[in-house]
Amino acid sequence: MSEDIKDYIIIGPFIIIIFALYLYSTKDYSGLVWNLFWYSVSIFVSILIVKELNKYTLLENIIPNQRVKSIFLFIIVALPIFAYAYGKIHSHDILNGRNCFYVDVSIFRNKEMFQDQKNLKYLGLEGEYLFFMSEDNTKYYITKFQEIPIVELHKLKSKN
Repeated sequence: MSEDIKDYIIIGPFIIIIFALYLYSTKDYSGLVWNLFWYSVSIFVSILIVKELNKYTLLENIIPNQRVKSIFLFIIVALPIFAYAYGKIHSHDILNGRNCFYVDVSIFRNKEMFQDQKNLKYLGLEGEYLFFMSEDNTKYYITKFQEIPIVELHKLKSKN
C-alpha cells in the first residue's frame, strides 16, 4: 500500500469524527461536545503539521532519534494550538454564563452606572485594570484596581 493511501485511511475517519462533532456542537455551544470538537481539532491540526515537518531534516543534528524528534515537535506545535482551543472553550463558557465568576455591583464606587445591573461577569485583571462584562453580554466595563476596595468573586447557580 502506498504512503498516501495509508495517510487517507488514518486521517479519513478522524475528519469524519471532527465533522460530526462540529455539526452536533453547533446546535448547542455548551457542554462536552463543544469541548471535544475543539480539542479534536487541536490534536488533528497538530498531527498534520508535525507530519509535514517530519518530512524535512529539521533538528536532525540535534535530535537524531525520529520518535523523540516527533514528540518534541508535537509538543512545540500543539501548545499554542491547545491554548487557542482552551481560550475558545473558556470564552464560550463565560458568554453562556457557565464556569465564570461574578461580582456584585455594590462594590463599585460609581454605583449609579450600574442601575440596571445586579451582577457583572468577571473577565480578568491585567496590570492595574479589572475587566467586567454585563450578564447579558452587551456591555463591557474597565476600571482601575484602586477604584474598588475589595473584589469578592462568586458563582451563580446554573441556569440549566
